[in-house]
Amino acid sequence: METPVSNTFDTRDENKVASSRHPSTAAQRKVINFSATEQQIFVRRANPVFDGVVYWINPAFSQSESKRLEQLLEEGGAQAATKRHAQDIGKQQKLNGVLVNALPQMAKHVARFHLPLASRTGKTESDQVLRVTHAISPDTHFAEYAACVEAKVSVVTSEWVERSMATGWQYVERFFSAAAEDIFSGMVVVPTQMPVSDKETLLASVMAVGGQWREKMRADATHLILLRDEGPKYEYIKARPELGIKAVLPHWFKDSLNLWSRVPLEPYVFPNPPMLQGRVSHASDGGDTQQAAVPVPNAETHNGDAYELSKPTKAFLEGYGVAIDPQLRYSMSAGALARLTQRLVEAGARVIGPGAEAAAAQAGGETGRELPESLVTDWEEVDILICQHREGYEYSKASRLGKLVGTLVWMYQAFLTQQLTAPTRRLLHYPQPATAVERMDRVRVTVSHYSGSARRYLARLVTAMGAEYAPRMTRATTHLVTARAEGRKYAAALEWNVDVVNHQWVEQSFQRWRLLAASHPTFTYFPQLPLLNGLVGATEVSVARLGRWVEAPGGTMAEASDMDVLHDSELDEYVAAPAAVRADANASGGEAGSVEESPDEGAQEPAGAEAATAALGQTRQPSRAAAVA
Repeated sequence: METPVSNTFDTRDENKVASSRHPSTAAQRKVINFSATEQQIFVRRANPVFDGVVYWINPAFSQSESKRLEQLLEEGGAQAATKRHAQDIGKQQKLNGVLVNALPQMAKHVARFHLPLASRTGKTESDQVLRVTHAISPDTHFAEYAACVEAKVSVVTSEWVERSMATGWQYVERFFSAAAEDIFSGMVVVPTQMPVSDKETLLASVMAVGGQWREKMRADATHLILLRDEGPKYEYIKARPELGIKAVLPHWFKDSLNLWSRVPLEPYVFPNPPMLQGRVSHASDGGDTQQAAVPVPNAETHNGDAYELSKPTKAFLEGYGVAIDPQLRYSMSAGALARLTQRLVEAGARVIGPGAEAAAAQAGGETGRELPESLVTDWEEVDILICQHREGYEYSKASRLGKLVGTLVWMYQAFLTQQLTAPTRRLLHYPQPATAVERMDRVRVTVSHYSGSARRYLARLVTAMGAEYAPRMTRATTHLVTARAEGRKYAAALEWNVDVVNHQWVEQSFQRWRLLAASHPTFTYFPQLPLLNGLVGATEVSVARLGRWVEAPGGTMAEASDMDVLHDSELDEYVAAPAAVRADANASGGEAGSVEESPDEGAQEPAGAEAATAALGQTRQPSRAAAVA
């Protein structure tokens, strides 16, 4: 019978040096004797723990959280990366957007830290700066992300810092990925009571999406997978509740993998998991787990095409320059535009207004003349562009310069929470394409078993794509979006040969802006528990697919205008870059690994070589060269 390794709290030989340097931290460490296999795959020895680590902390974290992480990193021997824009301290605290179809040098221009030189990391003799080796971030929605991937900078979550400091081992970074697709990132699972074949399949699946496993029970485990609340491993975690290890049914992993999202854990947890007791009520599906962060304003909050923003109690936009897209500005009434501007100023923002010529045209209501191509004269002053659609000079320009580009819904959410977030985290927070999804006008959608803001959110996505949303189920309905495979509407859908899908079909179709087949297993999976309502809204904008809507800069006057914001050193570097490198960057849209899926591809599988070729062919060529000139 396997005996679990004891969880000992002391300072052994392997931690003596760290203990003498940081006694308060070392005394809390869980001393773990990892096996040779585990040391080869999951952890590495380092003394101090963060030896050689040069870090940058994403300002997407709160100030208190950033301070806590900074303290842990420095206690472990890490060093902060040398900041760029040192003359502007406020700029270091700002969020930025994502780069799309940008010039090669734009990544360096917008970077808030120094990226590694070719084949080198850390401090260099020549430039005497600390170049980043690790970016600590809750997500990948920041302008430097593609450059970090290209330069092999590890982008990890805060769990990597916490776990490494708690155990005294430096964990392998890929198991703490900040990428949304790695749904088991940070997890350490230990299986028991399972057949060998089932165990191997489960562990392979966990590793494929960012998780780790252990051969024996370890103090750094997060989940024990078992079928019955018995055995030495279960007794081990019962005797050590301070470790916080959850004993869960394997069904939780199955449901999470099928839905490609971490489902709520509580119904699967021992002792007495509700799933096995048959005590899970449908009322538990009524929560707005994701929707709490994705509000859809009610009709009464909408006035003159502008959401009524709540009055801010703090200047959470202090230091940010905000521009309003011309198309949005000219579609709003004068009163709505004035109220929006007032709220932005009250939140501390500098509102970047139109030039004198544009202001005169708007005030005079002139017709018969073309609106100015841009209402912004100095893009260096702009941090945020409020925009409704993925079109126009402003949208493309802001996207190429790494600005925050978001909708009024996103700004509405920011004023509710008094906190700025990355608009690409939520589908409705980022501008949608101006044209409807092809063939979506033939689709009629009815929703069942989704309630509250989740139901309103799905209806909003459906109509935005150009489909018809119908509350009542009729024979004209083409798709039933339901959270459970039961009920009168479900029975009617089977009888009338209507496609039955879950909310993932709506969100994935919106994300790809394409009518996806309803037969994909992810769209037709309905877990035994009523969980789907709380998962609505988790799908993010696919940054890799945005290149098709952003006019590329190569070979046009747009390239010259983008170069205006570059510094002299960056311009020199651009001129010196080989022509082949510049051409390749323009063709690829400037995004590392930016590919579009092929039409026959499923919702979750990675794109292949044919898809990459299709993506390059779909990149829009500049259509406004004359207007820009």
